[in-house]
Amino acid sequence: MAIVDDYLRTVISKEGDELYAATGKPPQVRNAKGTTPITAKNMTTEEIETVLAEIVPARRLKETSFRFQYTCPVGNFAGLAQRENGSIEVVIRRSGRGDPALASAPAAAPAKPAAPPAAERNHSSRGRDG
Repeated sequence: MAIVDDYLRTVISKEGDELYAATGKPPQVRNAKGTTPITAKNMTTEEIETVLAEIVPARRLKETSFRFQYTCPVGNFAGLAQRENGSIEVVIRRSGRGDPALASAPAAAPAKPAAPPAAERNHSSRGRDG
């Protein structure tokens, strides 16, 4: 299991909206009330890169700024990572946090396929009448 999964479980358990990690700061849960550190230990750039390497393709890790998506057992997440002067800052936000009442609503029925255009209907009927 990825280290980030543990962090994201903490985000969920603390009713957070996002995980925030930055060089020189502890990983934190952000929510409407503010931020709460997950650990007391400040993270290094290398530690953040190690966490990201578990969920982001290696070629992306060298980019100055990149977005990514991640799905794990606790949910779907979207992230943004930015580098500057040897530091890295990452925000991973929960996706699809709509109205909780909608979460228990039944799924909509799949849409019916559209009828083929008239030209296709005429062509196919000529083939059968042939």
